[in-house]
Amino acid sequence: MSQNESNVNNQDTSFAFGTDILGRYFCNTLEEAAKSNEAKPFDVVVIGSGMYGSYIASKLYHWSKNKKQLGEEKRLKILILEAGPYIVHEHIENLPPKTGIFDENIDHPHMKSPYVCHVRRAGMGEEFFGEVKKHSYCVGGKSLTWGKWSPRLTDEDLASWPKELRDFLYENYKEVEDETGVSDYSDLINGTLFKGLKKFLEEKLNSPDLNHLKLKDPPVAVAANSTRSGVYSPDAFSSLGRLLQNIRIESQYDDVPKPNDPIWKSKSIFLVPNTFVYKLETDKGSVSRIHVVDSNSQKTSSFELLSNCEVILAGTAVESTRLVLNSFPRSDSLKENQELIGRNLMGHLFSAVTVRIKREALGFLKEDVLESALYHLQGYSERFKKSYHFQFLCSSDPGFDVFTTLYKMFYDYEELVDTLGSQDQEWVTLLIFTVSEVQGKPKAPLYTEGSNWMNLSKDQIEVFGEVKYAKPYLKWESSPEDEEFWDEVHSTLFDFLSSLVSFGAIEYQDPNDAKKWTPEKPTQFDPYQKTEAFWNSRHESGTLWMGENPDESVTDLDGKLHHIQNVYCADQAIFPTVGSANPVLTGLTLCRKIADSIIKRHISSEFVEEEDADSIIERHISSKFVEEEDFEILYRGDFKSDGWKFLESNKSGAKNFFDIKDSLPILGAGVSDKDVKMGALCYTRKKFKNFILKLEWKAFAIEANSGIFLRRPEPKGESFYDNLIEVQIDETAYDYKKKIYGSPLHKTGAVYDIFPAQRWATKVISPRNSEHPGYWNSCEITVQDNTIEVKLNDKIVSAGTFSESVNLEGFIALQCHTEVVQFRNIRIKEQP
Repeated sequence: MSQNESNVNNQDTSFAFGTDILGRYFCNTLEEAAKSNEAKPFDVVVIGSGMYGSYIASKLYHWSKNKKQLGEEKRLKILILEAGPYIVHEHIENLPPKTGIFDENIDHPHMKSPYVCHVRRAGMGEEFFGEVKKHSYCVGGKSLTWGKWSPRLTDEDLASWPKELRDFLYENYKEVEDETGVSDYSDLINGTLFKGLKKFLEEKLNSPDLNHLKLKDPPVAVAANSTRSGVYSPDAFSSLGRLLQNIRIESQYDDVPKPNDPIWKSKSIFLVPNTFVYKLETDKGSVSRIHVVDSNSQKTSSFELLSNCEVILAGTAVESTRLVLNSFPRSDSLKENQELIGRNLMGHLFSAVTVRIKREALGFLKEDVLESALYHLQGYSERFKKSYHFQFLCSSDPGFDVFTTLYKMFYDYEELVDTLGSQDQEWVTLLIFTVSEVQGKPKAPLYTEGSNWMNLSKDQIEVFGEVKYAKPYLKWESSPEDEEFWDEVHSTLFDFLSSLVSFGAIEYQDPNDAKKWTPEKPTQFDPYQKTEAFWNSRHESGTLWMGENPDESVTDLDGKLHHIQNVYCADQAIFPTVGSANPVLTGLTLCRKIADSIIKRHISSEFVEEEDADSIIERHISSKFVEEEDFEILYRGDFKSDGWKFLESNKSGAKNFFDIKDSLPILGAGVSDKDVKMGALCYTRKKFKNFILKLEWKAFAIEANSGIFLRRPEPKGESFYDNLIEVQIDETAYDYKKKIYGSPLHKTGAVYDIFPAQRWATKVISPRNSEHPGYWNSCEITVQDNTIEVKLNDKIVSAGTFSESVNLEGFIALQCHTEVVQFRNIRIKEQP
C-alpha cells in the first residue's frame, strides 16, 4: 500500500468478517476530493460510476495521458461521484454463483433508485401507479449485473439519427465490440448444440415467409479467452474494471502528503462513493457548484467548480433527467415549444417464452453432450416501423433450466463435469426472450395523452435533512397500435417455433405453471396480463435526446446540453431512438465520441491537424503568420498600418484594441473588465461580397464577448448594426433582450439573432490565473450570396440562407464587448 493510502484507516465490514482493503485502495472520501479541488481544481466531474460513468472517466483519463493528446503532466483531473457504496470490483457472474450481493434485503439507504411509475394500457380499464426501485446505486452500477447482450442498432433504428452520429457509430462500433468481447463469441459459445442448431435454424429461415427474420451470431460481451499471451481473460464485461485499473495506475505518481498540505494534490482521478448529487447550481449559464448528500449520514454539503470544469451526467436516463429538471429546466423564454426535457421516453418491453424440442427432431442423438447455445434473431415490423428481436438461450438441462451452465464461473472443475454429465436425453430446452421497441414522441409536449414522458413528481419526494428532492415520475401509456405491435411480435415467434418441427415434437411451458407443458401453440399470449407488470419495461432512454436543432432536441451532437455551457450527458438518455437492442454497445460508443470532444477542447486549434508539436512550434517561430494559398492576410502585427480603423459611434466608441507581440502577431480586443465599453475595429481597405474568412481567437473568461462583423455597411450613423452580419463569440450565450443565458441565437458560432448555434464547439476557456495560457479556437466563415456557414474548430456550428434584404457587400470588423478576446491569423479568400 502506498504512503498516501496508509494514512486513512481501512474499513471493517458491518459483520466484522473482514476488512474492506479494496474499497480503500480504490475510493476517496468527499473531504479528500474537496481539499484536492481547492489545491488544484478538477477538469471533469462525472456523476455516476456505472456502465457509462466508469467507461467515459477511464477514456478521459487514458486518452488525456496519451502523449498524442495532452501528456502525463497535463492529464485531466477527474472526479467521479457515486450515490451508492463500493461492493465488488467486477461483474457478479465472475464471482462464485449465488453470491447474492444485490439481495433485496441488503440494508443501505441508497442501494436502489426510487421513482414513481404510472402505467395506462390501451383497451384496459386498470392502471398501475406506484413506486418502483429498479436501478442499483453502487460503484459500477448496472455494469456489475447487466445481461451482456450487445447487438448494434440496425439501419432502420438509425435512419432518423443525425448523419454525424450515424456515421460515427458505424465507424466505431467495432472498437467497442473488441473492447467488450462481443467481436468473438466463439470463445464462450461453441460445441455440438450451437453448431447443429444454428444450421437447423438457418435452413428453416430460408423460407420466403420468414425472410424478415435475420439470424445473427450471439452478441455477448464476454471475453473468455486471453487477448494476449500471459494475460488473463477479462470474462464478463464490466466497465468498472478499467476505471479501477486506472485509479491504481495513478498511484504510481509521487504524491506524498506533507503537514498542512492538501492530500493528493496531484492525484488526477478520484472515485467518491456514497455521495448523492441532487442539484447543480449555475452562474451565467455554467455549473459553478455541486450540491450533494452523504448517503449514510444524510448530511448535505457543496463544493465549488471553475467555469471551465466539465460536468458529465452518467447515471441512468432517469436519474440524469431528474437532475437536469431539478437543476436547470429550460428558461420560460426558451419554451416556445414548451419544455423538451423529459419527452421522448423510450424503452423495451420484455417477455419470456420457454419451449422444449425433442433431440431427434433437431438431429441430435441421446448420447450427444449438448452444451449451451445462444442465438440472436432480429426482426422489424414494416407495418408499425418498429424493431424487435428474439434472444435464444438453449441447453439440455434435465431441469429445463438454461442457466445451469450458462453465464457462470465454475471454480470447481469436478462440479462442472458432473453438471454436464447430467443432461436430458430426450429434450432440448429453449428460453426465448422477446425484446420489443417502445418508441418515444419527441414532438409531443409533456402530459400529452397517448405519449410516454418523464417529469418530477409533484407530491412524491425524497428528504435529506432539510433538502427535499422530488422523485422521478414516469408515465407510460400504450396506444392500440402498440398493443397490436406486441401481438404481432409474439405471433411471429410462435409461428416460427411451430414451423421448426412437427406437432408433438415441441412443447410450450405454461407461464403460470413451470411443470406444465402442452404441444398446443398458444393462440393468445399476453405476458403483461396484469398492467402492473408493464412497468418492468427496461432500458429507459431518450429523455435528453441528441439533435442538431436546439429547438427540437435537448443535447447537441457531442452530448452537451444545448442550454448549459459545461454539462454533458453520457448515458442512454441521449438516444434519439432506441430500437430493440440493449443500449450498452451504442451508449459506450457514444461515450467515445463525447470523451474525444472533451479531450479536443483542451488542445489548441493549431494542434488539430495531424502534425507533431515540434514541427508546429518550428513553423510558428519561422514565420510571423500562416501563409495559405489564395488567402490574403488582413493582420500582420500592426493593425493601424494593416488597414484597420476604429469605428467611431456612440454605440461602439471604445478603442480597446492592442497589438500583442508573441510567436504570432496577436490582435487583442477588450480589457479585463466585465463592464468595458463596446468598441469595433474595421478593416477599411476594401469591401467583401463572397468570401471564406479564417481566423483564430482565444478568451480568458467565460464572460468574454465579441463579434465578427461581416458585410458591414458604411458607418454612417447607428443603423449599421441593423444591416451587418455578426458571428457571435459568447460562451454564456446571453440574450440581452430576454435576459437569459444559454440562448442558441446568442451562443458562440451563432449568426447573431438569425441562425442559432447548433452545438457548443469552443475550446476550454482557461482563466488568467490558471496554469494553462489558454487555447486557440479556429473559425472559418463562408459567405456566398445570401448563404452563410460557420465552422468552429472544424465543426459546422451554424448555417442558413438570409432573406433578400441582407447587405450583399461590406467591410470586415471585429468587436470588443465584454472582457478580452484575442485574434490572430486573420485571412480571407474572395470567391466569385
